[in-house]
Amino acid sequence: MQTDLVVTVDNILDMHYFNDLLPALAEARRPIRIFYEVKANLSRAQIQVLAAAGVYRIQPGLESLSDHVLKLMRKGTTALRNIQLLKWCKEYGIDVMWSILYGFPGETREDYQAIVDLLPAIRFLTPPTVYTRIRLDRFSPYYDAPEAFGFANVRPIAPYRYLYPFDDASLSRIAYCFDYDYAPSVDPTGYAEEIFAYVQAWQRAPEAGMPLAIIRPDGALRLVDTRSDALCPELILSGPEQAAYLYCDELRSATAVTRYLRTRFPELQFTEPQVIEFLESLVAKRLMVTDQVYYLSLAIMMQPMQSAPPPLGSSTPLPRLNLVMA
Repeated sequence: MQTDLVVTVDNILDMHYFNDLLPALAEARRPIRIFYEVKANLSRAQIQVLAAAGVYRIQPGLESLSDHVLKLMRKGTTALRNIQLLKWCKEYGIDVMWSILYGFPGETREDYQAIVDLLPAIRFLTPPTVYTRIRLDRFSPYYDAPEAFGFANVRPIAPYRYLYPFDDASLSRIAYCFDYDYAPSVDPTGYAEEIFAYVQAWQRAPEAGMPLAIIRPDGALRLVDTRSDALCPELILSGPEQAAYLYCDELRSATAVTRYLRTRFPELQFTEPQVIEFLESLVAKRLMVTDQVYYLSLAIMMQPMQSAPPPLGSSTPLPRLNLVMA
């Protein structure tokens, strides 16, 4: 008996597989669909390898779009890096199962307001699969020192009472998952309610359109935004503006973008504030996102067009870099 579906569980993808197993699967060209749990720090090239190998769905440890909350989780990633992964998976046709977790002691309302402000720009990407309060598990730092983090009344989750005929003390010794209360000083209850409402709407009605990046026959970059709430339906970029946008396919700081453009266009003179002004103009049109340090382009790359594209009407002008010849 043969199967075309392979699901791995409780086993994060070994990074060595990118050098041996995945290329072998891609070369074999067998019609196998594979699910894997992965880390969030994958590169574009690694996502391409996954797609070629038949990995159709992944579960990365994203779990938030707040840098502060991710630090509280000790995840070792950032909101923009998480969005970067979602974008590349969209481009290569890989489904993403991810979560928004809340309830970490130390969260603030500002953390969740920042997420609310960010979500409209990325609604064309895969919505979270679940959103839920964190669970306190045995062997975690929260379990080992609950009072230090602001947890109180830690006790086994209720289902254990129906599974085992033991008293509370015995259940506490064998349980793996625990319920808890918050100390009043760290209680984050209610902070994420607006996120929940947005995610529910996102799940019910995913955005059908998306920002697309197309290389025209003349080499210029055409950005076409087909989202229902597009702020800039069409934009043509060339020269340093095009180079800046494509360079930010991977998250880059304004300093890195400036340095890159000076290397690519040594005959031109410009300042970092001019570069930031240009990048921020793209953020305002929801063609990029930023955390005020790094910038990430959102448009999904398409294959180069074979013929000149038809006009979509008037393009929206953006601030240029105002570069001058040296």
